[in-house]
Amino acid sequence: MPKLDKSQQVFCDAPAGNIRLLAPAGCGKTHSILHRCCALHRLASSRATRFLVVTFTVAARDELKSRLTEDAAFAAIRDQVEVTTLNAWGFRRIKSQTRNPRLLTNKQDKHFAVMNQLAPVWVKHKAVKNAIEGRRASPTNEILEIMDALKSLGFDHTRMKSAEDFSVHVQNVLNLDLV
Repeated sequence: MPKLDKSQQVFCDAPAGNIRLLAPAGCGKTHSILHRCCALHRLASSRATRFLVVTFTVAARDELKSRLTEDAAFAAIRDQVEVTTLNAWGFRRIKSQTRNPRLLTNKQDKHFAVMNQLAPVWVKHKAVKNAIEGRRASPTNEILEIMDALKSLGFDHTRMKSAEDFSVHVQNVLNLDLV
């Protein structure tokens, strides 16, 4: 088994809490993640520990599961680590809170979803209602495209709590010449 290098050891020894590991391919992320789980497990030896490791790809998930199962160094944490993809974890979460969820793939389904979810919001704001309902064509596609563009530009309603936060982000986007 390869030893941890200095930066990997710093990652593994970081205080308990949420942490995100960003690194290029082939630099030992899988190895480091599992060793971090081992280190945290040792620190919490007096109480039960559980770990959720979320990956973007099935390949990364499978690699983590394989190492967890096959490498004796990780035997102590095998039953405490859940490895899943972001999409699988999200779908399970949605399923636990919604009856009969389904993926919206066609224009009609997306149209009805937008209209059912957003119409009750925009009817409360006269200027928005007039802008949206005063159009000849359905605004659904434009709304979805705008939402995608805002997400792509890093707008996040969970971080931006005020008009000032929004304005700062708009200025950053303009400074980076992203629009």
